[in-house]
Amino acid sequence: MAIKLENRLDKATLVQNVLTRYGCFIKTRLGIPYHNENIDCSNSGLIILEIINQDALFDLKNELLQIGDISLNIMEI
Repeated sequence: MAIKLENRLDKATLVQNVLTRYGCFIKTRLGIPYHNENIDCSNSGLIILEIINQDALFDLKNELLQIGDISLNIMEI
């Protein structure tokens, strides 16, 4: 799953709470903040997750989308 968070400064805590609840199903997590040379802390970022349970994947997706300011895609490799 790839998650793009547009309003990171306001929504990061909510996203972190959801990810913590699904922590047992997250095999790999990679966070990539978007940095601009003129800004110390970007307000958007990308999170890449490897989820090991299909049911948890769709539940996680639905909870994240309820937060708002998030777009995501589910990928299969």
